[in-house]
Amino acid sequence: MKVLPLMLSAAALIVFGSAAQGATRDVRDYLQRAGDAAAARVAAAGVDVGEGLDVQARVDADGRLTAVRVVKSTGSLETDNQAVKALKRIRVAGPPNALLGADVTIAVTKTPRVQASK
Repeated sequence: MKVLPLMLSAAALIVFGSAAQGATRDVRDYLQRAGDAAAARVAAAGVDVGEGLDVQARVDADGRLTAVRVVKSTGSLETDNQAVKALKRIRVAGPPNALLGADVTIAVTKTPRVQASK
């Protein structure tokens, strides 16, 4: 009798482990797309972030990044404000459920780097 629950638990771990890896990949893919979109949006607005700028934003269900704020400045308040203004209207479609309502940090550089935080 004790063997059956153990086998079912092992099978559940295998199934849920695969789902977790898929979710992690979805998060990574979404964050990469968000970083690329942010860099493109800031560049299209003519904002030169120099060495870079880190912003934090919340991911809404429709993919909009809201509550955008600077967490690492470029050193220029004007540049920071221009970048935030450019990012306020950004939408990256298809956010994974794991990121809904989560805050993400986006490093806006020539090669964007992103991470999630909750």
